[in-house]
Amino acid sequence: MHDRPRDRNDYDGGERIVLPLGREDVMEGRRDRIGRSGGKGAVCRGLDEAPGRRGRWRIVGRIAVGLLAVLLVGCPSAVDPPATTVTVEGRVLAVDGTPLAGVLAHAQGALTTTEADGAFRLEGIAPPYTLTLGSGGADAWVHAYEGLTSTAPLLVPTGPTSGGYVAGLTGTLLGLGALPDGERVFVGVEGISAPVLGYGSAPVGATSYSGSATWSRSGATALARLHALRIQIDAEGRPLAYFGYHTSDVALVHGATATTDVLLNQPVADSRLEGTVAVAGGGTLAGTHLMARFGASFGLPFYVEPAATAVSVPAPAIGDGSVLVVAEATYAHGKTLAWTSVPVGPTFALEVPPPPQLLAPVPDAAGVTTADEFRVEGGPAGARLFVWRPAAAADGPALALTTAGDTARLPDVTPLGLALGPGGRYSWSVHAVAAENYAAAISAPLIDRGLLVLMLPETVPQDGAIATTSNRNLTLAP
Repeated sequence: MHDRPRDRNDYDGGERIVLPLGREDVMEGRRDRIGRSGGKGAVCRGLDEAPGRRGRWRIVGRIAVGLLAVLLVGCPSAVDPPATTVTVEGRVLAVDGTPLAGVLAHAQGALTTTEADGAFRLEGIAPPYTLTLGSGGADAWVHAYEGLTSTAPLLVPTGPTSGGYVAGLTGTLLGLGALPDGERVFVGVEGISAPVLGYGSAPVGATSYSGSATWSRSGATALARLHALRIQIDAEGRPLAYFGYHTSDVALVHGATATTDVLLNQPVADSRLEGTVAVAGGGTLAGTHLMARFGASFGLPFYVEPAATAVSVPAPAIGDGSVLVVAEATYAHGKTLAWTSVPVGPTFALEVPPPPQLLAPVPDAAGVTTADEFRVEGGPAGARLFVWRPAAAADGPALALTTAGDTARLPDVTPLGLALGPGGRYSWSVHAVAAENYAAAISAPLIDRGLLVLMLPETVPQDGAIATTSNRNLTLAP
């Protein structure tokens, strides 16, 4: 992935939507570590800062019940037991998996800055805690995480990237001449020295393929493996058979075009892939992508079903023998991407959940402050990512907040030395990531991935969904 300007439309369209909340511009911050102790300050402050929860999760609010009597009598430090505190040693990665250095990290009065490997350390923290990450500069951003309990969180704040490298892909289709009618060639690039996202194709009548690849972790060069698949298709584009497969290593150089000729003249065995895609909540199925899996970090596309809810096609016997199924559905109030990994042979059933509904504030709300509640309902269970995008840099930093509940408030940016612009104009939306539990959800990169689902295989589940609402505009208080 590479840095690109912010897009304030509801969606980027196409096969992926990235939430570009800022670049890797950093602001020098204080590196003091403020310890926490027991007594009145720690107990009262810990409860004051613990965010309430509603609905299914309710993972924070109930911890206050046992201490209510203490609070009512003023938390006398002479009789309070010391609060249990921990040392939090976490890591911060960009959405492409690159460690983020120089990011400010704040929790319960402790402030530090991430090291070159993205690591940070905060001492004297009483779980559950709110961790706020951020950076200043021309594209300032802040991402807060509520209700954390882990002492070693892996965090992927929405937006920051490490910058990126791009190379072109091309090569001759050996032994074919012009690609015959009723055939296509799909090309994909699997990263070896770094995660690489690259695809290409050759249409009917072509004598060569073309495409591009992007990466970020290994500098201006990267070693990758190219995969090419020759497919016979029917009049509607569905695969009928596979006439050839080629793989070879390729060296990618930023700004250059890598040329790799491919020989695709040996038939490939296949097995039947059958399944259904169900769209819940009145949505419309926009397409289902099928990719042959090569381990955890790569999938080679071989078919896109435009709108049918039933899938029945031959799948090529390449890779690890499984297929990644990614379905996209659109709604009047948003969009959802859902995916599952299935072995070829057994049937699959993939359900696409609807996105949450925005409830408050109302559209074009004015005079919004950090005291105002933002609220949604519905959507898949897991985590909610609230995102506020400024119309211009002068309006304030880009904001995000991850929570297990359906409510949120604007993050407090003052501990990071930042400020919201008086009268600032923002658009906001919410992204719901499906997961078995909140801890699993917050460690995943919360981007509307599409075909980027495999960019961070160490954090992305094999099955899941991301549901995105439409945007609403607001204006901050003067």
